[in-house]
Amino acid sequence: MPDPEMEWGPLDALYAAVWRLAPQIACAITAIPPGGDPGIQDPDRCLQVTYRFIGPERVVWDARLGVYRWHGGRDAGAHLGSDSDSDRAAAMIADRLRVPISPPQR
Repeated sequence: MPDPEMEWGPLDALYAAVWRLAPQIACAITAIPPGGDPGIQDPDRCLQVTYRFIGPERVVWDARLGVYRWHGGRDAGAHLGSDSDSDRAAAMIADRLRVPISPPQR
């Protein structure tokens, strides 16, 4: 769960989007472990996601480029979408973790 002491930011929006789209994904905003993606300038937090036996995978907010990026792993540095597109990034996370999602009900 996002830290109530911190200001709302892009990772919080992504956390909420993942929770809405695929609540079966275990996710948390955490401190970044050492040895991640050196291309991102001083990120201090990441969204860590896991589904069943897949993960953990980590996503960071790259403020310099204004995009979400994979942190570490096979696609380190690959973009997931912009701040205004947290729902698209959440869908990409669900796809990476092979989480079945259904379209929103109307």
